[in-house]
Amino acid sequence: MRTEFDCLFCSILLKFPVFRVESLVCYKRYTRMSDDVEEQMRQCHIEEVTAAESDEMSQKRKFSMEDSHPDFSLEEFLEVHQQQLQAAAIPSHFWPAIYYKLEKKVYDAGSSFEMVCEDGAAAFKCHARATCDIDPSDMSCVYLLDHALTFKPKTLRYCLRQLPGELKRWKEHFGINGATVTEREEDEDSVDEFICDEKTEQVLNAVDTSGEEPIECKTVKDLEAEEANLAQSPSEGSSIYEMSKKDDDDVITKLMEVIWKKAQTYSVRMRTKEYGEEDTPVWYLMDEFGMSIGHSLEPNFRAVPFYYTFDGNAYSLLFPVKAVKSGEFIDRNYIEGKTFVAHPEWKDALLHPWEPLDLSEVFIPRVVYRDDYYKIGRQNDQLPEKVVERHSFKSTDTLKIFADDIQLIEKLKKIKYELVDLIEEADVIWLRNHFYNYKDLANVNPRALVNQFPCENLLTVKDLFAACILSSPHGKSFDDKTLEYEPAWLPTTFNLEMELPAFVSHFQKREKKGLDNTWIIKPWNLARGLDMNVSDNLDFIIRSIESGPKIACKYIERPLLITRPDNGNNVKFDLRYIVFLRSVDPLDVCLYKNFWIRFGIKEFSLLHLDCNDTHFTVHNYGKANKVYQMTCHTFMTLVENHYPQLKWIEVQKKINGVIKGVFQLLAENPRPTNIVHDNQSRAMYGLDMMLKWNDAEETDLGVSFIEANFMPDCIRACEYYPDFADTVFQTLFTDEPLSDQVEKL
Repeated sequence: MRTEFDCLFCSILLKFPVFRVESLVCYKRYTRMSDDVEEQMRQCHIEEVTAAESDEMSQKRKFSMEDSHPDFSLEEFLEVHQQQLQAAAIPSHFWPAIYYKLEKKVYDAGSSFEMVCEDGAAAFKCHARATCDIDPSDMSCVYLLDHALTFKPKTLRYCLRQLPGELKRWKEHFGINGATVTEREEDEDSVDEFICDEKTEQVLNAVDTSGEEPIECKTVKDLEAEEANLAQSPSEGSSIYEMSKKDDDDVITKLMEVIWKKAQTYSVRMRTKEYGEEDTPVWYLMDEFGMSIGHSLEPNFRAVPFYYTFDGNAYSLLFPVKAVKSGEFIDRNYIEGKTFVAHPEWKDALLHPWEPLDLSEVFIPRVVYRDDYYKIGRQNDQLPEKVVERHSFKSTDTLKIFADDIQLIEKLKKIKYELVDLIEEADVIWLRNHFYNYKDLANVNPRALVNQFPCENLLTVKDLFAACILSSPHGKSFDDKTLEYEPAWLPTTFNLEMELPAFVSHFQKREKKGLDNTWIIKPWNLARGLDMNVSDNLDFIIRSIESGPKIACKYIERPLLITRPDNGNNVKFDLRYIVFLRSVDPLDVCLYKNFWIRFGIKEFSLLHLDCNDTHFTVHNYGKANKVYQMTCHTFMTLVENHYPQLKWIEVQKKINGVIKGVFQLLAENPRPTNIVHDNQSRAMYGLDMMLKWNDAEETDLGVSFIEANFMPDCIRACEYYPDFADTVFQTLFTDEPLSDQVEKL
């Protein structure tokens, strides 16, 4: 039992089940915040008070730190947590009380606040108010709030299916009417603490065979692995799903529509080998009291998430920024964050989840990107100042290779090579990390070839590519009937960090016309399905930018489906192509003819947009049994057999045309929206493509470009085709004629 709050019309005894977040390195609330925006946020909060003022006020409070015998000293607490406290702009005079309350688990909000509910109203509509005067200079006026539920959008449905007691709790809290939650026997203790088990080997597929309902929601210890392993969520045909009745699903669906009015988010910084993939967002609900705190653009309180390293749990810290009188309702700014600070004019759009607005009849022009957008906050390439003579190596040469990754190099059989330690000695520079100093390379080693092009991030970083498209002549065309932008091979895309109101208007226009409104929300710089979500919920899409910069891409609602031989499901799929860029001016693009198919797992449907196994195809980072392997030649035959009207040779021509179109656009665009030609550059990319029906009658097949990845994982390619590594190096770095497996586009 945590805290008892006395309400005006009722008395509520709160018991807070908690998802534990285990073994996190550190936590960061506002991701990718520039220094000037962070400084503006700090200026919005109260000034520090003197130690004497804080000591004087603390005498009025009910606890004394002198009587405690902590396991950790204040100095040790600050050594670990001070940076986090400062990043959250928590005034320093609160720090000793935060330390004490976290150490002793002091939940004393009930001594200063009450929850006021109208008779018969759901807890969702309760409001918090002060029962005593509260002074922001009082060091003890900081309050510890539990996180009642921590989740990720893709796993919330599964977790609630496992624990009907939790589902019933949130159904009642949010006042969801209609369906009845299936009653099943549940361990009474499981309600006190909702724990994500840390055993990676027993992740979401775990099924209790004893006949009793599982008490714990199984998930992984490492949050990065959890996101990549979401393919391990149970199939709808599994016993876990069969235990849940349709009524439960109806309740969960309704809950997932409204939960975004109360859910909050923070990002966990993980150690990872992938650059830019360190921040993993999680969502949470504060306890019932925390959720009863109202909204104001001029709040009297702030509530910020805080990760307490010493017990491995996340909490929220509630503290005043203004003096509050007894009987006064307390509030916080729901849209506090870098987006509101950077774009205060977006206030109405940001508040849409709580204060709906209609922009369906408002024309909001698409953003015009300034040239500095492509440079701000990014490591900019140093372009060469002199032209280096173009050359290639002979296939018989022994290549001296400077590399930071030798996965592919170790697979070379025909190409002779030796590894060197200095760039100055290299013939080939093979890097997974970003190379940016082309200027110096031209001076110190003009004969070397590097596996990257200047400004290639315009292709591989999602927001930059979308900006390049919008800035090109192709991006100006718009179909009034379908509300889709050109080019046809790129799903309509909005950069939510730059044009949120325009997206809201576009979404509502589609809604009014009865068009499909399913979108896939992607972080700017992550791959492998990380922090990507499919949704038709405008509230969620708006709130998603709180966990980091996002783009919203129109989801392909009519993908070409194929029957997966191992389970008989008609699933979506995408195609991974290996593309070689050998020159930008003139454009020289080559395609590796063999491609890889990545299948979804479940029958395709738009019913459950949160189902990872239905809507995502990247499962090779999870359990191997989720991945169905098929050669491209078998796949071509399967498609032609399934769709007699399709001939793969014609389909491939369409795919080739789109791939070449992607590179033509980035080659022809003016600076700074083009990949820059450099005679010392060669590169290999992995391009993901999807096939779709352009019409409901399924007579017109289209091709969509999804994304491009630099230095794609080639383990599978080498397993399928033993000469793949040699083909890559021959195509990029030697004067050898193209092999039979490579064609020039």
